[in-house]
Amino acid sequence: VSPKMTSPHNHNKLPITKKSSSSTNVTLESSLLMISAVRRETGRGVSVDTSCSTGTMTKKKTKTSSVPVTSHRNFRRLGVPPPTKRTRSSSTKRQSSSRRTRKASEPGSEPITNSQPHLSTALAYPSCLLFTAPHSIEMYRAQMYSDERTRIHKRERFSAELCLRFSHFARQFLPFFGSFIVWDLNVARKRDKSIWDPNYLRWEDAQKGPFYCEMRKWHEKWMDVVPLLHIDVHGKKDRSHNLDLDVGTLSMQIEGDEDQAHSIRHKLEDKLNALFRPLGIIKRGMPFGVEIDPQLSGYWGEDSFMTLSHQAVRRSLASLQLEIPFTMRKALMDSDELCSQFMRCICEVYYEIFQVNQAVLEERKILMKTKLGGKSINFNALYSNTMDSLLKKDKVDYKSQI
Repeated sequence: VSPKMTSPHNHNKLPITKKSSSSTNVTLESSLLMISAVRRETGRGVSVDTSCSTGTMTKKKTKTSSVPVTSHRNFRRLGVPPPTKRTRSSSTKRQSSSRRTRKASEPGSEPITNSQPHLSTALAYPSCLLFTAPHSIEMYRAQMYSDERTRIHKRERFSAELCLRFSHFARQFLPFFGSFIVWDLNVARKRDKSIWDPNYLRWEDAQKGPFYCEMRKWHEKWMDVVPLLHIDVHGKKDRSHNLDLDVGTLSMQIEGDEDQAHSIRHKLEDKLNALFRPLGIIKRGMPFGVEIDPQLSGYWGEDSFMTLSHQAVRRSLASLQLEIPFTMRKALMDSDELCSQFMRCICEVYYEIFQVNQAVLEERKILMKTKLGGKSINFNALYSNTMDSLLKKDKVDYKSQI
């Protein structure tokens, strides 16, 4: 009678034939060696045939490799579980994730301070309005601060284009075009660690940033000639419950002229609501509206990071931040009439706040041209070239935008 051996992994019994002492006996050790051989040959295009009666193995080359060549039945005959598929452990995944995080959080290089190659500006043209769009490219935020988590701020679609359109349509209601500061997308690259987010800097770093430096030049050139107003243009996602335009003046309310800030936001609310009301329902049963006490107010805190509107207020400028939902940005891009009337509201608020009229600005324009010394720019040419590069970039990176 042949002896029986029971596998610890399975209750099936494996028969072992006992031969004479001169022949090879199949012991537990030889069985384990066969099991190891089977596992080594799995997936190599080799069919393994084990014979428990003779204790031998034969190898046959196979042509098919689309299915496993060793079936689970062979392992069950030997009384052991089949090999399982190797998967990455959770600890390995955590280590890979931490490596990616460390790579993204590496400190950036020195910030860009020479703004000429990276910015497209219309500051050499006399104007009382300045429009800025700091988030017209995808960029890292807070990569230079060890106490802050590095994150990526997506490009705000159409924010720079609207700066240009607002500057262009301002000419219908003012004696001059508006000024603007946007990134030159022919030079500036997304996720360039040498580009620091101009809207999220501490004061000592903000003063070295290209947007602040250009805004300071504009302010110093025209502050004694005409009243100045800075408007920082941003984009936000459509909210599920409204399509409101956020008018942020908290920086002025806390560190600037509080009465002027209240007057600007209330007048702008009345005029823009009157503009939006006839448009009716826009999307998902919601009309366009205006929010003058928004969460995105343009103010991070007194001793915290500074937005561009906060930086402007530090220079004693009247400044506000516009957070425009995507559907409204798209409508302002598609409709010249809507964009023109939008600028009419802003210009009317400018006239009322600073107690000036178009005739006064016409007189000041002569003085501004004299101060330029005959140096000026072709606004229409700069507008066309910059808009073309922005729209081209928009078609390429539309998926990574807000």
